[in-house]
Amino acid sequence: MPGSTASSESGAERVLDAAMRGDPEAVALVERLAARMARGIAAMALALDPEMIVVGGELTHAGDRLVEELRRHVRPLCLGPTRIEASALGDEAVGLGAVRLALDHIDERLFRLEAS
Repeated sequence: MPGSTASSESGAERVLDAAMRGDPEAVALVERLAARMARGIAAMALALDPEMIVVGGELTHAGDRLVEELRRHVRPLCLGPTRIEASALGDEAVGLGAVRLALDHIDERLFRLEAS
């Protein structure tokens, strides 16, 4: 597919921005994306029964339009209520998660009580 990842991401942001402004074509694209994503999310929710599913990354930058559509599409596919929220961390989620994992590992090694 021609173009770089950055141009694809900005394209997604443009579509989501247009959907937030009510552009009918963009709204239809977001609804189709949510319908496709909903099947995978519902399968995960049925298998794992999480308390909450957090959506992050580039797709959450333009507000709650995608998350609202996901909620609407996932609801009828699940046996019980599944809470779907947008991540407040945005693109930093992966980096912050990696730092947290490293700090947990350091804490474990630093404060481990060894049986002597």
